[in-house]
Amino acid sequence: CHRGIAHNKPDLMLSFKGSLAGKNIEAGRAVVVGPLAIAIEDDNGAQLGQLMPGAPLKVLDSADKRVRIELKGWAPTTYRLIVTSALGQRLSFARLNEKGKNARKVLRSAEDLYGETWEEVHLVGWVAKAGLASSVAPVWALADKIYQFRCDSCHVAQTPDTYSANQWPGELDAMADYG
Repeated sequence: CHRGIAHNKPDLMLSFKGSLAGKNIEAGRAVVVGPLAIAIEDDNGAQLGQLMPGAPLKVLDSADKRVRIELKGWAPTTYRLIVTSALGQRLSFARLNEKGKNARKVLRSAEDLYGETWEEVHLVGWVAKAGLASSVAPVWALADKIYQFRCDSCHVAQTPDTYSANQWPGELDAMADYG
């Protein structure tokens, strides 16, 4: 077994064709994080945290092998080290460290359906071009191949609409030891 994949199966991570490595990426362009989490750094190169696959970003500036990006999302006030896709949703776009938590700008606050307070946040930093994709479609297509391959090895994989965005992380965590 190599990287958890049987020798007779292709390494799915190496088959990702959507990388923006070596490409010119103009300011204002929308991009997404590719199939692996990537580091986000401040202007001085200090790490702010990790951006998760599929997280949507806006390119602000471009340099040789990296780009300055903007991330917008939501964070519960009870745990400000994550940035999620939407108010009340637990689909993570980023996992921040303390430096990252302090670097983000709070745009506004709102309550979810359960009365929990969330903050809409904005974070700017630098990421490697190689970790980016031009569209979320190839990222989710690769994730689907990996999901089907891993889950179908033991049982029929659930359809994406089986659980809500808030339920999927718990379901996948429960199966992590088997995958």
